[in-house]
Amino acid sequence: MQLVHLPPEQGSEIQPLGAEGISRAIEEALLRRRVLRLEYADAKGAITSRDVEPGVFLGGRGGFWYLVAWCRLRDDVRVFRLDRIAAATVTAERCPDRPLEGFATEVPEMAVHGTLLD
Repeated sequence: MQLVHLPPEQGSEIQPLGAEGISRAIEEALLRRRVLRLEYADAKGAITSRDVEPGVFLGGRGGFWYLVAWCRLRDDVRVFRLDRIAAATVTAERCPDRPLEGFATEVPEMAVHGTLLD
């Protein structure tokens, strides 16, 4: 499991991880290398169902926690804010071997600047 914590911006507090079941599902999916099914709310509150291949679980920008994953809906790496995940279910499907290095080098940049925040 990749768990990274970046220092929060000055004046911000670390936010809770979100619902306990959601953070546990993410941790289990990372540890067991399983596809994760998310119900995710975008910035406007619209909910979409996403199957994702989790890569990194991190805290940082604004004190929020994020999941960096390969999103099958978008066919690209996306950053999901935990407080916007309405539900998370670990599937039986094993994640394909996808080199984490392909996007891990950009994780701090994504978390700090929110370039791909979905």
